Formats: sequence, C-alpha cells, structure tokens
Amino acid sequence: MKKFKWFWSWQDEKIENWLQEMALSGWKLSTIPLPGLFSFESIPPAAITYRLDYHNRQKIGMNAYLDTFLDDGWEFITKLNGWLYFSKPLPASGNQLPELSVQPKIDKLTHQLSIMGSFVPLMTLWFPLFGNHASPPFRELLLVVYVLSLVIFLMTIIKGYQRVRELKKQS
Repeated sequence: MKKFKWFWSWQDEKIENWLQEMALSGWKLSTIPLPGLFSFESIPPAAITYRLDYHNRQKIGMNAYLDTFLDDGWEFITKLNGWLYFSKPLPASGNQLPELSVQPKIDKLTHQLSIMGSFVPLMTLWFPLFGNHASPPFRELLLVVYVLSLVIFLMTIIKGYQRVRELKKQS
C-alpha cells in the first residue's frame, strides 16, 4: 500500500509516532520513494517503534554507522535525503527503548536551516526585481505567490530553529 502524508523536516517525532500507529494497524514501512510518499507492506498488527536518524558521511562511513544500529537490534528500513529510517519491535515488558543520539538530527536541521537562510535575501529581492515587469493582473498574482512563499519559507526556518533548541535541551 502507498500512502501520501506530508511532514516537515522538524517533525521527526510525529513521523515516528505515525509509523508506529501504522504498524499497530498492520502496515510496516518498506520504502519512501519520494518525500511524503510512504510504501507499506502488510503484516499482522505489531508494536514496532521507529526512529529517524541523520547520517553525516564525513564523520563515519555508512557501513560502520549502520552496524552500530544493527548491533543494537535495529532494522534499517530505508533512507531519504540523508534521513535514515530504523525499526525495532517494542519489548513485551513495556520498557522504553534507549533513545538515539539527537546530535545527528541537530546537524541535519542546522544544515538545512543554513541553506534556507542563505535564500532569504534572494527571496526578498525576487518580487521587487521581477514583479515590476509584469502586467497588472499577473503582477497581483505574483505578489500573492511571493507573499505566501515568503511566509511559508520563514515559518519553516522558525519552526526548524525551535526544533533544534528542543533537541539541544534533550542532549
């Protein structure tokens, strides 16, 4: 089964919880071919936990990185844009699984936010440079698209920085 569900990059815990709910409903994540498009395989309903982690290839090789998770009983499911998806059956005792390091998530979000932040000056200049050359009905449409894009872009940066602060408090 394929299911489309959009998440922002700072909503990693929301993704993990949703994937756990899907497993309880009898659907285990198999792949994520495109952002927001999740593929599932049918399984008997099971208590499975999911964790997202970000791998920084500069610090440690991918095989060694994956081995640290595999040795701890995690199953590597798939990856998308640097985010790695792992699963593990929840213990029958009800004990919580050990948390993964939050530093890779902080690194990924900080990297994304620095790239997005570098586009803010370009976005603020885009409409004044190009909007003045458009005819009146098209100019208003461009203005609406510009304002909406800028609001979404700035909201994404703010939410991302809030998530980074939360993660730093956890570590």
